[in-house]
Amino acid sequence: MNDSLISAKELCRGFGRTEAVNNVNLEVNRGSIHGLLGTNGAGKTTLIRVLMGHLYPDGGDVDVLGKPPRQHDTETLQRIAYVSDRMELPSRRCLTDILRLNQRFFPNWNSELATRLTDEFGIDPSVAFSRLSLGQKRRAVLLQAVCQGAELLILDEPLSGLDAIFRRQCLDMLLAATVEHGQTVLISSHLLHDVERVVDTVTMMHEGQVFAEGNLEEFKGRMRRVRLEGSVPPDQEQTLSQLKVVRQQLNQQVTDLIIDDYQGRDSAGTRSVSGK
Repeated sequence: MNDSLISAKELCRGFGRTEAVNNVNLEVNRGSIHGLLGTNGAGKTTLIRVLMGHLYPDGGDVDVLGKPPRQHDTETLQRIAYVSDRMELPSRRCLTDILRLNQRFFPNWNSELATRLTDEFGIDPSVAFSRLSLGQKRRAVLLQAVCQGAELLILDEPLSGLDAIFRRQCLDMLLAATVEHGQTVLISSHLLHDVERVVDTVTMMHEGQVFAEGNLEEFKGRMRRVRLEGSVPPDQEQTLSQLKVVRQQLNQQVTDLIIDDYQGRDSAGTRSVSGK
């Protein structure tokens, strides 16, 4: 049995002159929770839309559940639960109606779990989806995805807009999904600390490219963020070139460096502010 439920190799997708996804490689193994991380505009949503078959790739190869997304039939789609960043559910329908419709379509629908989570999340099932608050909408969308009993969950920024308590509650739900039901999760976020307590492996993107990936604990042990006031001084450029800098960005007179294989040294003399 192939352990990889998502496999992308040298995947590309552009819009005009913008390479939103540029030679991306991604592997998500069965039973794992994989974090897709990066700032807004890094290419995460475009990559997920390609994985879902909503966009054609311009180049490279991609398989989800053993076949290219555009070849997915109804049976294969029933094995995937997808939460988009747009939170799309029928706006005039109440949660009770939405869950009833899902139960008819998904053969592994978990009615008991749906009832319990509706109560735990404090959602009034009789209120139209359009009338729910932003946080309630996100919880409702995530709830219906988890209860599908799908083999693979693909979640695009599902925690955005939730307070700390409900973020933790939703993450506990995802962790239980993998442990108790053997589900596999790909979850995107622009904040590592939002998902680090549940993810096993991570892929980090910036400007359409992957700049780091691997086991989370190994990743945290070798990667460091170093912040400098201003730009890198000329007399330190040679020192910097000896390090494996996977990302360098100047914002508002501050240079942020992401350094791989960091050995606890000061990467640019005495001006480093943080190495967390």
